[in-house]
Amino acid sequence: MKITGGNFRGRRVEVRKDRSLRPTTSRVREAIFNLLRHGKFLNHENFIHDGADIIEGQHIVDIFCGTGMLGLEAVSRGGEQVTLIDQDQKTLDITRQNVKHIGANATIIKSDSTRLPRARHTCRLAFIDPPYNSGLGIASLKSLRDNGWLENG
Repeated sequence: MKITGGNFRGRRVEVRKDRSLRPTTSRVREAIFNLLRHGKFLNHENFIHDGADIIEGQHIVDIFCGTGMLGLEAVSRGGEQVTLIDQDQKTLDITRQNVKHIGANATIIKSDSTRLPRARHTCRLAFIDPPYNSGLGIASLKSLRDNGWLENG
């Protein structure tokens, strides 16, 4: 797999050959980042954010990060720093190799995404891609909120 846009465009990223992992395909990543870049978003105060300020210069968190594709793509496209979180050590070993290979500004944390550690920085953008039919999405979102990961709004 390759990074599809930004400063690291075209750089290869390793993925683990494991049926339990579902790396986000390049077509889906392109669609996500086109929507983020060109969309208009309302916060809780009905303030409209342009898509550019959701990524540019921001701290980003990617939980259930797998090999880190979404978070690394975000840093490639102007994010300041990404925190990549997963609980599987073998997967995080590949993630660490990918971060080093690309040279991304990233922090890697081994953690259960429903019991996250306290955040060092708030994030405007969070990627949450739990395993299918796991029921972990809401619990993970609450953990992000309760532990200071999400910027107000």
